[in-house]
Amino acid sequence: MRFAISYSSPFHGVDPDRLIAVARHAERCGFEGLYLPDHLALYPGAMFGAVELPTQLPYLEPLDALSFVAATTERILLQPPDDQS
Repeated sequence: MRFAISYSSPFHGVDPDRLIAVARHAERCGFEGLYLPDHLALYPGAMFGAVELPTQLPYLEPLDALSFVAATTERILLQPPDDQS
């Protein structure tokens, strides 16, 4: 069985050092992949469950962020958003 993690920048932040630390830790723990969600913007009134999300939440641009992670990790698979799901 294979496992991956998802890094959500609105919840974990956009600090590059933190992203790298999470990716390296996941790699050391044996996770196979790291996924980043993608949003250009949130519309006013967007909800996460029963919570309204602020429109100014910080989102990383996934291809740039994953390229950055690729330069600092060895084997973890990096996955941009999949719009087919």
